[in-house]
Amino acid sequence: MKMLRCLSLCIAVLMMSAGGSYALEMGPIDVHGFISQGYLQSTANNYLAKSEKGSFEYNEAGINFSTNVSDKLRLGLQLMARDMGDSGNNEVQLDWGFADYRWRNELGLRFGKLKMPMGLYNETRDVDMLRTWILLPQGVYQEYIRDFIVALEGGAIYGTLDAGPAGSFEYSDVLGTIGNMDTSNKSFGAMMVSMMSPYAMVGETVNAEDIRLTGRKFNVASLIWNTPVEGLRLGGTYMMGRVDFEVPEMSQTLYTLIGGIPTLVQLDFPERNAKAILNNPTYSAEYKWKDLTLAAEYMEQKVKMTYDIDTPALLTALGLEMPSGTTTQGYYGSAAYRFTDWLELGAYYSVYYRDKHDKKGEDMVDMATTVANATATSVAVVDHQAWQKDTCVTARFDINPAWCIKLEGHHMNGTAQVFDYSSADDLRKIWTLYAAKATFNF
Repeated sequence: MKMLRCLSLCIAVLMMSAGGSYALEMGPIDVHGFISQGYLQSTANNYLAKSEKGSFEYNEAGINFSTNVSDKLRLGLQLMARDMGDSGNNEVQLDWGFADYRWRNELGLRFGKLKMPMGLYNETRDVDMLRTWILLPQGVYQEYIRDFIVALEGGAIYGTLDAGPAGSFEYSDVLGTIGNMDTSNKSFGAMMVSMMSPYAMVGETVNAEDIRLTGRKFNVASLIWNTPVEGLRLGGTYMMGRVDFEVPEMSQTLYTLIGGIPTLVQLDFPERNAKAILNNPTYSAEYKWKDLTLAAEYMEQKVKMTYDIDTPALLTALGLEMPSGTTTQGYYGSAAYRFTDWLELGAYYSVYYRDKHDKKGEDMVDMATTVANATATSVAVVDHQAWQKDTCVTARFDINPAWCIKLEGHHMNGTAQVFDYSSADDLRKIWTLYAAKATFNF
């Protein structure tokens, strides 16, 4: 963070000095920004915000500055504030900030806070005017972990390689850290707690806000092939990283059967640490022909957990182990067509599985049932928490170059990405989400 503050200060000083008598020979400062307000309403299940009752807690605003110091060196930064349920809360933060030295078309260097080049749209996911959808397909671009996958603090190498009749290749490799992660976001925190605690399904568990997460040693590599077929590009990205967990002491009170008699048992966990190794490949394809855009992407996120404590005796007695990790899976296909300058319609089908090897949730429910039977508690998971299938339709209205309004509907099957609930029995397998959003861009 000290490096980022220094970089931001240097950029600000250079930009402010551009108009002074002692200014460097710099180009004009480009200033752009956006303000958007959204609304979410669901027929069941609070999703991203308190959507069952309808929520306006879905807005964002940003302003960015960039300038050319020379023909090869460019500086820029963006300040952004956003609110999505209990995430963001309109705090102004440095969204990205960089110094970019483009030595030649084939080779450039950047350092600062840099957007992750994951998939086709992660780097531009916050620029509402550049996409059809209100919500990008959640099978690949999960909104509840947006703060985790949006940017890295570090450096990057990038460029475009001319391949003659074979087209061209755009590459980038970003190396850096995420730093300390905010676990106050209920959805993000719930996901992390479920990774850390085998008792997340029964009884009490540790408060997500008490867990300290630090993202270390992340590397994101991207390769996009602009094929000789006009409008067709294919790509792949690969994210590797490590997240360190620091978990405070926790007491867990459960009911178990001793001699057939329900008995209170208290389990005390010492302060402990864990490490998650992540590997996340994403494969992408996009085809643009006149006013039609087709896209498809496939993603897996492999998480391997290691702990500095042994498996608790209760789990051993039940024949269970501490969670060792999982592989989530997501994919989608989309189509969008611009009918006029002011109207564009789109649709996509997106699928997400918490565990690609347990798509129907049978293993998850069996494990919960085993623990519940042994501890005289109720089963606190349902099978449709294993998947989420989303059929989306969107209408985009471009009032003028500055104003855009979008209306969107999602028919949902499953609740794998729903975390704001008091009991799994309250979750509904089939539900609908409606969204609306207005954006002003300058």
